[in-house]
Amino acid sequence: MFRKMLKFVADHGRFFKVISSVNTDEFFAFDRIINRINRTAEAYGQYTILICDEGQEVQFTRRLRKMRVHNPIPSDRGVWEDTGAVTKNMPVSRILEDPFFKDSSTSYFVQLVDFCAYALLRMEKPIPSRTKFGYDKMYEILRPVCVQECNRKDPRKLGIIR
Repeated sequence: MFRKMLKFVADHGRFFKVISSVNTDEFFAFDRIINRINRTAEAYGQYTILICDEGQEVQFTRRLRKMRVHNPIPSDRGVWEDTGAVTKNMPVSRILEDPFFKDSSTSYFVQLVDFCAYALLRMEKPIPSRTKFGYDKMYEILRPVCVQECNRKDPRKLGIIR
């Protein structure tokens, strides 16, 4: 069943894009993911909404609102060519509304995200009881929908933010 759910996500790339992070600082990871979602939506000429698992409503909403106004992005070349500055303010503009928060037990969408997150966890931190069933390799199923541009330096070429 686990494999089938990941395959469902991978087979529906028209509706799903996977942007993931393994950084243990959840607020750093949230900021990076928000920036990558925003840039991906911009590249596709689209807008998006966020549906998040319950638990950090106040903190995540506050962070996103701040990023809509002040979002300093460092240059990957040391300085921005047009300004010569180390960072540039690039406010988040492609995420509509504040995040919507859902209890994962009542949201199939959040449960799909949990499947993807668990597959990533087992790939990054395999455990023998799951490795014997191939869980350590199942994240690879998502390769067709992973946004590789999120981290071009990802050694696995899956765009995982580290």
